Amino acid sequence: MATDAIVQKIAKDFKVNINSSAAIRPLQKKLLKGTATYKDANKYAIETSKALGKALADNLIDDTLSAAEYRAIISEVLPAGLSATFDTVKEYSEVVQRGLNERAKINLKVVVPKIDAEAVTTTTAKAVSAAAYAEVSGVVDQDTMNFAQNVTSRVMRDNATFQNNVGYTVTVERIYDDIGVHNRKDPCQWCIEKEGIWNYEDANSNGIFARHPGCECTIIYHSKKGPQLQTNWRNNEWEYI
Repeated sequence: MATDAIVQKIAKDFKVNINSSAAIRPLQKKLLKGTATYKDANKYAIETSKALGKALADNLIDDTLSAAEYRAIISEVLPAGLSATFDTVKEYSEVVQRGLNERAKINLKVVVPKIDAEAVTTTTAKAVSAAAYAEVSGVVDQDTMNFAQNVTSRVMRDNATFQNNVGYTVTVERIYDDIGVHNRKDPCQWCIEKEGIWNYEDANSNGIFARHPGCECTIIYHSKKGPQLQTNWRNNEWEYI
């Protein structure tokens, strides 16, 4: 199969994998019903990264591909796949955040981050450094999952930051979860130390929104009306926001 044809096949398979995923379907239904949470958004990010990983593996773990052919394909398809992953996860997380704002009666716009171009470049460089995809598939899968989860984490963090900055009282809750790469026999001390309920400033300075590859801890935040802010300087009226 020609290089261009493989690139197109990977893009097509990625979409098919998302649409046919038994794990993604109920998450999409929850989004449509307006009941999706950031825990669902994190699951959606993980499953989206798996859909990309399967598309890559199905088309690139091929003994007939030369090193030059593999590198030409991966250098084109991986940045495009990560960009598509970003768009898909960002849109899901944005809708989740909008719903949370509406339910909490927070009349603020949703802050949406830009793609992490450095992460795309780093992951692509790792993949291109190999002579065959089989050599780096595990690393790319981990990086892709972490990249996808970080999209959700950044939407959450950026909106928590915005709401804190305009006067809301923001608390962040992190719950340790024995799934993903975590297990009860060898607990992840890095995540356990971040468990608990934090005020925004402490959460931000202690990296509570951060994840390591394979982390499936639950991270959520809560906002409520904070200190009074002066909103009408002429008559010195004050309002809660």
